[in-house]
Amino acid sequence: MVLENRVVVSPMDQYCAVDGVPTDWHLVHLGSRAVGGAGLVYVEMTCVSPEGRITPAAPDCGTTRSATPSGASWTSATRTRRPSCACQIGHSGRKGSTQLGWEKMDHPLESNNWPIVSASPIPYLEGISQVLARFLVKR
Repeated sequence: MVLENRVVVSPMDQYCAVDGVPTDWHLVHLGSRAVGGAGLVYVEMTCVSPEGRITPAAPDCGTTRSATPSGASWTSATRTRRPSCACQIGHSGRKGSTQLGWEKMDHPLESNNWPIVSASPIPYLEGISQVLARFLVKR
């Protein structure tokens, strides 16, 4: 990869998606970094599936819901100003289905939890986190 310069904006968790779909906040936030002159702008961690989100406000790419004009516009907007845009993809693992950081950080949602999927049977917070629904790796 050849960058215009060595300024890289690392991915920042914004937790501003709605049901996994990016919003206009993402367009403004990432677009301003691109216009500011960074050679590479990383999009915040985008989870591989809705069940892989840490919080309900994390973006995901697991369904067609994410292929929206809003989601498309924030990545294309960064590319129109600078040549390089990257996306950090991830999965919450045992930390999934938790409250936003400004609520009760790392604690399970008070309602509407989704089953977590992890490579480990160890709860994120002993006695607090939900028990994992299934392993990612079969035994």
